[in-house]
Amino acid sequence: MALQEQVKLHYDALNETEKEMISYLMDHLDELCSLSITDIARMLQSSRSSVLRLAQKLGYRGYSQLKYEMQNAVQMREVIPDNLVASFRHEVERTFELAEQVNFLPLVQAMSQAQNLILYATGFVQSNYLKQLSSELFMYGRPNFKVNGESNFEIIARSLTSKDLVIIAGYSGNTPGIMQTINLLGVRKVPICSVTVLSNNKLTEASRYSLFYETSELAGIEGGISMNSLGIILTILSRKYLEYTLYDEV
Repeated sequence: MALQEQVKLHYDALNETEKEMISYLMDHLDELCSLSITDIARMLQSSRSSVLRLAQKLGYRGYSQLKYEMQNAVQMREVIPDNLVASFRHEVERTFELAEQVNFLPLVQAMSQAQNLILYATGFVQSNYLKQLSSELFMYGRPNFKVNGESNFEIIARSLTSKDLVIIAGYSGNTPGIMQTINLLGVRKVPICSVTVLSNNKLTEASRYSLFYETSELAGIEGGISMNSLGIILTILSRKYLEYTLYDEV
């Protein structure tokens, strides 16, 4: 996975010092991508062990792999994007492949039987796609309640039971601000369906049901990530629900 995506995926798990280190690295890739771990540590006013630990927390085996991805990131800046449509097609096709590995029946049954169906998004982009899911479910006769804001989510969680269902649309699945609420839902035995990029993450670990989608970098846009396939997987979910209500199967 490209450096930008790895940073976004693991950023929330970094401490403040590590966040400052990776911010400096990303801002000075051209200067730093060829340096040794000793030189990098000196530039960051840190230690070799701290740089190694940062690389590992970003999902790399060691500094050599991080250095390789830094060099790739510099090279990608110099490449003129020639087929962004093909990149989007891969993103969509990969998301369909991930969906094909899911047994949707237990999930749509839970959606149908839930006393309260709660929808929550961890970010602005996710929230927009979740609005579409909410609208489609209402159209199919499935009432639901879309919650906005971490505080509101926590308040709602206090009243939920094992007879309810919460669908959470996120990115990395490691958003710190909702982890206490996730733990509360676990204590109350409230089933969760997580929707994240494919990774081992805290939200997925706490969820009874999990859906995944593919993302891709937007070439030429610093830090740009395409999350269009979140809408794809949520649409697949809504259509699977409709199939279940119409034909009692998916």
